[in-house]
Amino acid sequence: MSPADESSEAREGILLLGSDAHPRAALNDLEVTVSGTETPADTLDAIGLLCPEPLFQARTAIDALGPGDVLEVLADDPAAEEDLTRFARRAGHEMVAVEDEGDYKRFLIRRGA
Repeated sequence: MSPADESSEAREGILLLGSDAHPRAALNDLEVTVSGTETPADTLDAIGLLCPEPLFQARTAIDALGPGDVLEVLADDPAAEEDLTRFARRAGHEMVAVEDEGDYKRFLIRRGA
């Protein structure tokens, strides 16, 4: 890790979404790696859009990326966390980070192969 990385306030760890953290059974035991150090290849601003539009736009945006590239999604729709996490898992992508920014959430999704 470089000195610049050491001085950053990046959070790293594992967030386990299970029955205690999220009541929806579909997300039980789903592991999401939390790391604020990823550099996105593209950003999708879905703030103000309601379900299912953030999911549809995220799917289109991630399809345009190459394998291993990271898509940053900004969304304030309450359903976005569940929708995007489920989408990433089912489509073979990796949910790299879910960060609560107050009025919205920031999602980092790494495209699978």
